[in-house]
Amino acid sequence: MESQTYDSLPRVPDQWMDIVKAQVAQLWPVVDVPHIRGGGGGAGGGGMLPVSKNKWQHPNPNFGLLTRWKTGFAKGYKTIGDLKTHWAGLGDYVTPNDHSGNEICLKCQLTGECKIGCGRSNSHLACGDDVIAKLHQHLDHCGVPN
Repeated sequence: MESQTYDSLPRVPDQWMDIVKAQVAQLWPVVDVPHIRGGGGGAGGGGMLPVSKNKWQHPNPNFGLLTRWKTGFAKGYKTIGDLKTHWAGLGDYVTPNDHSGNEICLKCQLTGECKIGCGRSNSHLACGDDVIAKLHQHLDHCGVPN
């Protein structure tokens, strides 16, 4: 008998998921994170959960990055452009890359949300510890408080 792949499984109706989420809310924590205005693009579905028609939410965000962005937001970092403005690293400002050499979507990784159609949606998945360390180092070079 051939095993069933994920693609051949039937989709669970949204109404059922709403019922489960209401009964087991701790599995879907709500994280209050400031949003980056004009963060560009949107998510292409790379593991993201739909929040609204144009917004996707990271299913497993790194809470260290979320907390650090929230602290930075309180200190005046309102947009991704503010990171570039405060850049104090060596050379020109460069967005960190993932293992494949693709630029990481800072908006998604720092806020846990992005928009549909983001050009960097391939980086909307949970990152490994080494990539998270790169992102923290990037925030250090941008002067974001820890």
